[in-house]
Amino acid sequence: MRTYENIQIKSMRLKHTCQLSSYNRKVSSEYLAEKYLEWFRTNIDWSLKKFQEQVLRDLNVHVSYGKCWLARSREKLVIFGNGKDQYGKVWDYAASLRKYNSGSTAFVVCDNIERPPPIFRRIYICLAACKEGFTKGCRPLLGVDGCHLKGPYPGMILVAVGKDENNNIFPVAWAVVEVENTDSWRWFLEMLANDVCKPEGEGMTFMSDRQKGLIDALRMVVPKAETRYCARHIWANFKLSYGGKLYKESFWNAVRATTKADFDGHMEGIKFLSYDAWAYLNVIPVEHWSRHAFQTHCKSNMLLNNLCETFNAVLKDARDKPILTQMEWIRRYVMKRTCEKREGLQKYEGRLMPYVNKYLKWAADEATY
Repeated sequence: MRTYENIQIKSMRLKHTCQLSSYNRKVSSEYLAEKYLEWFRTNIDWSLKKFQEQVLRDLNVHVSYGKCWLARSREKLVIFGNGKDQYGKVWDYAASLRKYNSGSTAFVVCDNIERPPPIFRRIYICLAACKEGFTKGCRPLLGVDGCHLKGPYPGMILVAVGKDENNNIFPVAWAVVEVENTDSWRWFLEMLANDVCKPEGEGMTFMSDRQKGLIDALRMVVPKAETRYCARHIWANFKLSYGGKLYKESFWNAVRATTKADFDGHMEGIKFLSYDAWAYLNVIPVEHWSRHAFQTHCKSNMLLNNLCETFNAVLKDARDKPILTQMEWIRRYVMKRTCEKREGLQKYEGRLMPYVNKYLKWAADEATY
């Protein structure tokens, strides 16, 4: 038989007793990335758990979480491009934005420019429409906050968000920095103040969560601006030592107090419960967190930094993308949202905005009963 191209079968067992297996090593991350590329392109927010379930339905094969993660990483590389390569194009991106969107601010900071290769540090973006819309149509109130990037390159996104006439969020500026500290916040606020603020922040109000380095940066850049602290974050720290229903009610009553007499009464209630709790709150200047002590020029009694938290929730889909893809995602989102708001306003009939009508109706109902 060795001299012929034939195969000799010596035994054959046609009856199998082994069980079918749903595990197959041949199904690699490369194969999954190629097979499901177009699916991911149209379902970019597809979770890894749903990915596993889809593979099981299509191929009857169980794949591990790690293999799905590798496959998704390969697909994102194809769809969004190489993050490392995009860092080499940030200067061109900023220059194009300034050229084709006249009046916009796009500023890039790099290290080692004299000794190539340069190292990217920061980028700041403020579109011309955002500047004009905020200065001409919004109250002089800005919420500032930061959130972490989720991609392979570490960093922080810093944002500044205002309120429009209908009490909706109005994104004004955003930046990517290497770390959240006094220096990065000072740089961001200087760029922001140059775009939308008067000298030293006069007439402006800033709402923050008392982030690391932000308070000092506000004092240095906009010393004449009013600064407010998010009451929810004060409560989150306060309740770690002084939790409970009585503390909660007294704290929020003090926050919402519209007169000094009411505020003092609620603070006395906290002092009766615990002197240490009263001393903890008394250290925080009252003009930063209680409604009765707020200045009136911004015409807003806002107590929470919901503006930035809402915008940060939107940015969740952009925070894991490469730098230029991320900047373009934010720019397109802001432009699309602004256009939708403008078109909706053109169809609206009435002297007052919908939110104002709703609030006046609520106030009238409250006054009736």
